[in-house]
Amino acid sequence: MRKPTPVKSKALEGEHLPKQRSTVSQKSTSTRQQQTSSNGNALRDALGKLDANQLTEIVKSGLELANNIVGYAHEREKTKQVRINAQAEMIKYTAEVKNVRQQEKTKRSEIEKNRNDNKLNHKVLMKTEDNKHDKFMKIMDLVSSGKIKEEAVFELLDTLGN
Repeated sequence: MRKPTPVKSKALEGEHLPKQRSTVSQKSTSTRQQQTSSNGNALRDALGKLDANQLTEIVKSGLELANNIVGYAHEREKTKQVRINAQAEMIKYTAEVKNVRQQEKTKRSEIEKNRNDNKLNHKVLMKTEDNKHDKFMKIMDLVSSGKIKEEAVFELLDTLGN
C-alpha cells in the first residue's frame, strides 16, 4: 500500500468562502434548496477563479485522498481477517490444550494404577519371602536340635526354593 504523501501545492488563489451555518434548526425545504443552489453557484464561481495548475492540484489531491481511503478500507479488511484467523487459531489451540490435558490425566491415572499394582505385588512378594525365611529358620532350628537328619534337610530346602 502506498503511504500517503503530503500535498505540496501552491497556495490557492481565490476568494475564501466561509461555511454558512444555519441559526434556525428547522428551515423550509425551499430555503434549503436555495441555499444548496447558492452554495453550488459559489463553488462554481470559486473554481472558475482558479488557474489550470491549481485545478490539477485539487484533482490530484482528491485522487490521492480516494486512494488513501481505498487503502485504509483494504487494511481494515486485512485486519479483520487477521483477527478472525487469530481467533480461529486460539479456539483450535484451546481445544488442543484440553485434549492434551485429558491425555495427561489419563496417563497419570494409568501411572497411579501401575504404582498401586506394583506396591501390592511388592507386598505379596515380601510376604512370600518372609514365609520362606520363616520356614528356613524352622528347618535350621530342627537341624540344630537334631530332630531332622541331614539328608532330609536338602529335600526340605528344595521345597522352599519353589
